[in-house]
Amino acid sequence: MLTYTRLATKNDLNQIMPIIHDGQENLAAAGIPQWQDGYPDQAAIAQDIDQGEGYVLVNSESIIGYGAIRQTPEPNYITPISGTWSDDTTPYVSLHRVVVSSHFRGQHLGQIFMSNLLTISSSLGFRAARIDTHEQTKRMQHLIEQTGFSYDCTVCMNGNLNDLRWAYSLPLNK
Repeated sequence: MLTYTRLATKNDLNQIMPIIHDGQENLAAAGIPQWQDGYPDQAAIAQDIDQGEGYVLVNSESIIGYGAIRQTPEPNYITPISGTWSDDTTPYVSLHRVVVSSHFRGQHLGQIFMSNLLTISSSLGFRAARIDTHEQTKRMQHLIEQTGFSYDCTVCMNGNLNDLRWAYSLPLNK
C-alpha cells in the first residue's frame, strides 16, 4: 500500500473530521477521557491548516490520518508537573492530534505516519521533538515509545491539574 504525508488544505477538512471523530469514539469506547470535550473540533484543525502545521496521511487519494507539527514552543510544556525534560535547550517541534483511521488498524500506519512527521520536522531544521498523551491511552504510548521517544515528565493541559498528560521527547538526527 502506497502512503505518503503532505500538508493539509482546507479542502481536506471533510475527510479529516470523520477521522478525528473516529478517534474520539475509540477513546470514549475505551473509557479514556482524552478528546471527550469536543476537542479537537473543526476550528482547531482549520487553525492548524491555516498556520501550515496540519499534515495528512494519504493512501491513494483518500486521507487516512491527521497530525499537526507545532513549530513554536508548546505552552503546556513550559513547567512540568513532575519530572523534567531531558533536553530543555534545543528548539523542538511538538506533535499533536496524531490519529489514523481505525479502518486501517493493524497495518502499522501509525508508525509510518509518525516517522513521516519526524522526517518533516527534521527537514524543517528541528533537532528535537516532543509529544504527549493521556496516561490511559496505552495504544498511543506504545506507538510513541516504538517510534523512539522517551518518557520525560508529566504536564497539565491549560493549567488544569485534573487534565494531566505523559510527555515524551526525541532527539532528531541531522
